[in-house]
Amino acid sequence: MKDAWMDRFIKKALLFGIPGCLILAVPITLNVPVAIPFFIPVFAILISIPLVELLTHLFPDFFMSSRWRSEPSPTFSLARALKMQHRYDEAIDELDRMIRMNPQDADGWLEKLELILIDMKDLARGESVYREALSVLDRPETRRLITVFYTNITGAG
Repeated sequence: MKDAWMDRFIKKALLFGIPGCLILAVPITLNVPVAIPFFIPVFAILISIPLVELLTHLFPDFFMSSRWRSEPSPTFSLARALKMQHRYDEAIDELDRMIRMNPQDADGWLEKLELILIDMKDLARGESVYREALSVLDRPETRRLITVFYTNITGAG
């Protein structure tokens, strides 16, 4: 079974390559060497379209490595903007939404703990968020990071 990219490549090669070859073949067969320099750029442009697609499929990490394409991380700009405006409940709602999208991401939990513990100074709520984070997070190093953050702020230990 062919890949979808191969089908696209073949279609583009036929769509652009055949006219490109014909455009270049006309002055060659008619022995018009003066016209060849004018047709070479057209040929190069028509051939480059399928060639670029083929090369980007064969070497996808050439310009941007795959570690940058893995999974987009959530952006905290809205939550931070709400926090700066002292609209803490709305910021917590936004952080909760981001945590629901990616519950294993430590950044969301850290932002939420920072907001509750430092800005709102609500230790009881902070402890419940801390316990919730520990129950949700799977990786030990992420749980350790949350624990260190929580203990450094609260002094609990």
